[in-house]
Amino acid sequence: MNRTDTRKIDSVKDELESLLKGNSRAEDFGRILRLPFQEPGKVFDEQPGFRWFLVPFWVCESLGCSWEKAVPAAAAVELMATAGDVFDDIQDKDNPSSSLASLPPAESMNVGLTLIALAFRSISCSLELGLPADKVVRLSQFLSRFVSEGCEGQFQDYRLTATPGMDEDTYFRVIDKKSGSLMKYACSIGAQVATDDPECIEQYAEFGRCLGIAFQIHNDVAFLASPQSGKSDIRERKVTLPVVYGLSCIEGDRGDFLRRVYFGKEDISEIEEREVKEILVAEGALFYANVQEKMWRLRALDHLKATPSSGVARQSLELLALPEEYSRETGSSLSDEIS
Repeated sequence: MNRTDTRKIDSVKDELESLLKGNSRAEDFGRILRLPFQEPGKVFDEQPGFRWFLVPFWVCESLGCSWEKAVPAAAAVELMATAGDVFDDIQDKDNPSSSLASLPPAESMNVGLTLIALAFRSISCSLELGLPADKVVRLSQFLSRFVSEGCEGQFQDYRLTATPGMDEDTYFRVIDKKSGSLMKYACSIGAQVATDDPECIEQYAEFGRCLGIAFQIHNDVAFLASPQSGKSDIRERKVTLPVVYGLSCIEGDRGDFLRRVYFGKEDISEIEEREVKEILVAEGALFYANVQEKMWRLRALDHLKATPSSGVARQSLELLALPEEYSRETGSSLSDEIS
């Protein structure tokens, strides 16, 4: 991370401080609103590493526009990403280490709704930086579409279960709206700040969408190979790409076992969980998912190459699609920082 990126992070901190202080006169609620931003990878986390809200800055800069014009948009990305995490924890109930874990779901829901409202307020601050009023209106409309799409993805994800006949198309439709939408929004809004060229904006949006899908596939494999915080995607019967491959492509006794475990009603035991893992590894499900991840990263790069981007900011965006290069450049794992 260079000095300019540090300044960008500080600018978003200042923006959020202003929004949070101006939002609530109730001291207790104001304190609670800050908690999610202190979690790892968030704006008030003092540890170095990737931050989602740097993406619109990089996109804006790569198109030759001053990054300062993207501060409200970047703050909106941080607010929306954090709100999404809040709602995800309420829905999944699988993150006991969350800063809001001790709150009743109704209170956490109010936190999430407030963060969404502040994201819209942040976008309106773009007027003070000289963005035309009609562009600010378009940014707000785009944000509303993102909220709607993200909610639909979250709804579909909640309903997604392993059932006979389920295929990859269903899996990708869900993660496209849930996981692909945040990165798509972060890239697109940065482009919209910098340019009015619809083709350029669309290429950045597709870059972000493909990258978001690649990140989700990586997480599918990572959580399957090494569960974090006591979570188990297998025992919770979560639909991941390796599981979709296993249920639809693995035949014989091993395939029958997978389908019996996933389509059954009884709790999955630790022994069954281990056997599922062994089957998915032995039959190439994890390898298949890794290949898919690389394909989505390459698609992302193709869309980035179709933009008139340049400079250091362009290189930062390229590194997001090249995790090995990112590790060499920064000395840390991009996947660990994003997960």
